[in-house]
Amino acid sequence: MTKKYVPRFPEELDRARGAVLSLAQAEGVTAAYIGGALAAGLGTPMSDVDVYFVVADGTPSAARQIFVDGRRYDIAYQTAGSLRALVAELSDYRADRDDLGILTAVGRKSLDPLVRFLLGVTVVDDGTLKALEDLAEETAPEIVRTMVGVMSFEIHNALEDAHGFHAVGDLDAASWAVRSAALSAAEALLASRGDIYLGHKWVWARWARTFGSPIPLPSPDAAPADPVAFGESLAVCQDLLIQAITGRAYPLRRSVAPGALARAPMACAVPLRDSVLVYVGVGDAAEISREGLLLLGLAHGRTRAEAVTLTADQLRLAGTEVTEAEVAAYLDDFVGAGLLTVKR
Repeated sequence: MTKKYVPRFPEELDRARGAVLSLAQAEGVTAAYIGGALAAGLGTPMSDVDVYFVVADGTPSAARQIFVDGRRYDIAYQTAGSLRALVAELSDYRADRDDLGILTAVGRKSLDPLVRFLLGVTVVDDGTLKALEDLAEETAPEIVRTMVGVMSFEIHNALEDAHGFHAVGDLDAASWAVRSAALSAAEALLASRGDIYLGHKWVWARWARTFGSPIPLPSPDAAPADPVAFGESLAVCQDLLIQAITGRAYPLRRSVAPGALARAPMACAVPLRDSVLVYVGVGDAAEISREGLLLLGLAHGRTRAEAVTLTADQLRLAGTEVTEAEVAAYLDDFVGAGLLTVKR
């Protein structure tokens, strides 16, 4: 499921491990790990050390900060029970059209401690950490699915903000909203590929180590007043999320030529338990299959014939037997529902 990475600053991490071991021994702690960017193959020379002491169930001590050799150590206390509860909560992806509560209840606040544990570097372990790691690995695909679902809701909200700001001419705010949506979409795609660390500031480094290519994010400049150019920026966010949910990679088409298909500007996919909810506008959504979502992704910027052929080929490669006639009928339903339009 998750990938552990070679430390970017191995000497710094080795020094931190020695310091944490001494701290754990002094407190009688028998399960401790280093989390955060340094442990996840990221970080900078200025990064602090995130330390987690896992103690017996009960009321853990309050978090504290100390300095060792000029570097800050943030020490937090967790219980094994709280980590087990996180694994259980995030392994049960139960979102459906009538109950999206898990996506609002979980959020990054719940995801972050589990991600830090999963990517952490063990310093000392009495068997507690290994048992928790094994438990998490058993339900790894569901944990990743929850992460992608949470990101999708962030993207949906950010895209709504982007359209609202753009409508009133606040282009700087619209640019910020598009950028936020794109970074969350990139995080969703990275998580679907096994790189589950969190934090917008690390997206560029994570993208480079996972894909080895420049990240296709919209320009950080103010969103253009031209609605066509603005729509091209939004399409990037949509495509990254669609690839994360479907697990299928495809070339992005930002621009749409006359006669080609265009996705609804506010279309944002939210994965459900057995299908996908695609928002078309504020309060308006259509429930489609994951195969249909792939079609929605591939159709943007392509002609009807191109979209049908490419989607059928992709689905067959994935083991789904489908005819081009069936794909074409599904595409026509999308046009009828307003998910796709033909550019004039």
